[in-house]
Amino acid sequence: MAYYVVSHKVEDFDSWKKIYDDFEKTRIQFGVKETFALQSVEDSKHVLVVGEGDLEAINKFLTSEELKTGMKNAGIKGLPDVFVGQNKR
Repeated sequence: MAYYVVSHKVEDFDSWKKIYDDFEKTRIQFGVKETFALQSVEDSKHVLVVGEGDLEAINKFLTSEELKTGMKNAGIKGLPDVFVGQNKR
């Protein structure tokens, strides 16, 4: 199992959250499951998303045109920080 963590700023959290929720079908089509979508308690425009799936599905999802378009429509500010890793316990 692999995991990804995406950290980014948004223009407006409520607008971002609606588009994020509507994007669930697309995530499922790529074979990834998002575990958490967290809003910072210190900065309401800072969001952290954690998801899981097999490594190939995650890589396809994170580089997809669908995700790039969705992030643009959701008001992402700047480039996100992305971490992909595997549990080695």
